[in-house]
Amino acid sequence: MVPSFSKNLPKVTAGGRLADGVAGAVGGFMGGLGRLQWCRAGPEVHAASPLLPVVALALLVPALFGAQVYVGLSEAAFRKLVLSLLSLSGLALLTSAVPRLVG
Repeated sequence: MVPSFSKNLPKVTAGGRLADGVAGAVGGFMGGLGRLQWCRAGPEVHAASPLLPVVALALLVPALFGAQVYVGLSEAAFRKLVLSLLSLSGLALLTSAVPRLVG
């Protein structure tokens, strides 16, 4: 069962698909840039350089899969799917952190 989260979200009327695409691209670029800067900060750069094509593939395949899922689902179903996956991710993080906090 997927929780309902919110059925009365405000309707965004400005921007449209172009703004959504630009926001997603900028967010992806900034996330990758942040990781690149962290990687450049240490000596592991030379060791990790041969793995760059593998990392690029690991980023590209899920992005393409997500785009295909998005095309096949309604907006409400996709939103529920994303929020459910985020909730599961948060639950997994909490579950892994509790033993460290308690013990």
